[in-house]
Amino acid sequence: MPSAYPDRGAIKMAILARLAAGETLVGICAEPGMPDRQTIYHWTRAPGDDWFGPALKQATAVGAHLRRTRQDEAIAQEFLRRFASGETRAQLSRDAGRLAPLPRILRRKLCPHLPHPPEGSGRGGRPPPLPAV
Repeated sequence: MPSAYPDRGAIKMAILARLAAGETLVGICAEPGMPDRQTIYHWTRAPGDDWFGPALKQATAVGAHLRRTRQDEAIAQEFLRRFASGETRAQLSRDAGRLAPLPRILRRKLCPHLPHPPEGSGRGGRPPPLPAV
């Protein structure tokens, strides 16, 4: 019986490249002309094709890391945009729990060009220095 995917090698390479670029296997398999996940699973177990399973695992890990990085970058950019427009930490913290830990990092290290409250002002800041006696 002829294979439904005569150019299996090219399809495997395309799947690996797309996974490493951040696409998900579910999304790739949903496209017309692409094999389903069960077929890909069988390809990872095929005798004589011992390279594809580890390569698929590696490409999936690289893509997952890329998706997380993009998401973190998007959150940081959204925070910076809102912070630069004048929103307070309290406003940002109410809107998104993932934005709450970013202000301390972004204010001092990533945003030196933005105005910062003086040390000791607001909650969580250092206490003001004691007056000299």
